[in-house]
Amino acid sequence: MAAIPKAAEHFNGTATTTPAEITFTGPSRSIFIQNTAVSAANDLQVSFDGGSTYKSLKRLAAVSIEVKLNSIFVRSSAGSVAYESVVTHD
Repeated sequence: MAAIPKAAEHFNGTATTTPAEITFTGPSRSIFIQNTAVSAANDLQVSFDGGSTYKSLKRLAAVSIEVKLNSIFVRSSAGSVAYESVVTHD
């Protein structure tokens, strides 16, 4: 049986076309992030490798990954886009 995470952090924000780093209080165990934008005009782009490459999320799309990271980067494909993220820690 997998161990239950000891802590979680919740982030809400608005990404712009300039990459922004979301820094966690410690190494992550899992990361969930969702494009919560009302409009379908812009994609949320998220990077799990320090901003080198980005995964695009359409309106209301989400991704969940189990990985040990201290931060992720977010940006918008154009304009701005709202997002929500939950990060768990060991």
